[in-house]
Amino acid sequence: MLLLLTFFSGIKLIFYAAFEVKITASSLFVLFETNKNEALEFLSSYINGTLISISIFILLFVPVLVFCIILFLKNKTVALFKIEYQSILFKGLVVFSILASVYFLKRSFKEHSLIFTISKSLEEYNQAKINVLTDLAQPLNSNITILQQDLVPKIGVVIIGEATSRWHMQLYGYNRKINPLLSEIKEELFVFEDAISPHVMTIRSFEKDLTLHSFETPQHNANFSVVQLANSAGFNTHWISNQEPVGFTESIPTIIGSAAKQTSFLATNSYNYSI
Repeated sequence: MLLLLTFFSGIKLIFYAAFEVKITASSLFVLFETNKNEALEFLSSYINGTLISISIFILLFVPVLVFCIILFLKNKTVALFKIEYQSILFKGLVVFSILASVYFLKRSFKEHSLIFTISKSLEEYNQAKINVLTDLAQPLNSNITILQQDLVPKIGVVIIGEATSRWHMQLYGYNRKINPLLSEIKEELFVFEDAISPHVMTIRSFEKDLTLHSFETPQHNANFSVVQLANSAGFNTHWISNQEPVGFTESIPTIIGSAAKQTSFLATNSYNYSI
């Protein structure tokens, strides 16, 4: 039990040392949506002396300490065992103490429990995936009604790049000329000056950016995605992604993109996986 508690405490300490906040459901959503490459990039960016010291303490010092305690107590007589624990009163006190501890832990400390946070977050994440698969992974959506169509052929391209800040884009006034081609056609573009992300993480923001979900209405009962909207409007939709299409690393954006008429996923062994 001590080893198990130490392991979970170590995870919380490492997380707090890296980000100076406690582990939350939102951070676990990111963990559920990550893949091997992103995990390696994370480790290369955040590994430092503090995290290494905490890891060494967990892996070496605590097991050695437990082993020494076991050896010390092996042939010792503990005062507790001198009590007549065969009595009904003693058994009743033990049961009462256990139940009381469970009650107060659940009532007062469950929001700080890593096990509770992980189990609750995993349940919510799986339910979110089920909802997305049911409503958003299909090419068409019954919530969409097309009132009028423009039959003139048009091409629209949406490029989504995470870890891109507007503060370092010439298009938004950055002093370095890092995207001159966009600046040349600035008058032809719709440049959104006041767009605000609904979340601090890409995955949760992306889920809302491509659907009718919003920060104020996270559970819209008539939800659909822009991919489904384009399909209903008569566009020949293509989804090109560097995310892995199937398996443990299948993400919610990937599921939303699977509603496109043509999909291509580059993050596979053959680099030509398509549906």
